[in-house]
Amino acid sequence: MREVLLACVLILLIASFLLHLRPRRKRRVVIAGCARNVERELKTSLPDVLRLAKEFDEYTILIYENDSEDGTVEELRRFQQKEGRGRVHVFSETGVEGSRTVRLARGRNLLLAFALRHFGSYDYLVVMDLDYTRNNTRSLLAAATSIPNDCSASTATSRKEYYAWWAFREESLRMNYDCWKDEEATKVGNCVLWGRRWGKRMNEERRRVASAFNGIAIYRMSHIPPSATYVGKTKEGEDVCEHVSFNLSLPMRVLVDPNLVTSTWDAE
Repeated sequence: MREVLLACVLILLIASFLLHLRPRRKRRVVIAGCARNVERELKTSLPDVLRLAKEFDEYTILIYENDSEDGTVEELRRFQQKEGRGRVHVFSETGVEGSRTVRLARGRNLLLAFALRHFGSYDYLVVMDLDYTRNNTRSLLAAATSIPNDCSASTATSRKEYYAWWAFREESLRMNYDCWKDEEATKVGNCVLWGRRWGKRMNEERRRVASAFNGIAIYRMSHIPPSATYVGKTKEGEDVCEHVSFNLSLPMRVLVDPNLVTSTWDAE
């Protein structure tokens, strides 16, 4: 009996050793962001983006810019030259018309199309704001690999209070409208009211919603449908947060993850 037990232990040890010898599957990410008139902020945000990207085995960084009047373009080109054009792709346009949400939708759709065409086999698409002066995100890889099986994406919370209500949609919370539009806000409640009601609670518990952003969103690349698109204006011609249409096209829910923390708007 003793010999049998020793043999079993030996087999388990050998199996464990062989399991650790198996090559780990590479984790690959595309990080995409839009930039306009953010020369000062890029000096902090670009090193942050690079730090987070290097947590993965393979990475590509995509940045869209249009009509900047400061040194944004030059800052992006220096970053691209330093890190290599194979790693960093910068798309710059001039004469882009339309409201802020329309221009953002245009830029995000350009980056999305490029990512799906050239890096569609990668594991994750990370959409990030680049207009901050300090970011509290510690590990993008940890957040990406902990996306629940019933979710297509994971989005950030804030160091202080959750702020991105214009991208937020969840029918069960009766938050299914643009809280920053005065007409709707007078009926149900504006963004300030929602911030007071849910701002701190959003940072304390993992919540599954229909749409969210808050500075960083990590998407499973395989969950992005070919029809997914960012829309910055309704059929009636009203501005709308461009993230909503994209998130609503996903096959599963969007997670608001308290462990993924950014401080895009509450930076000091």
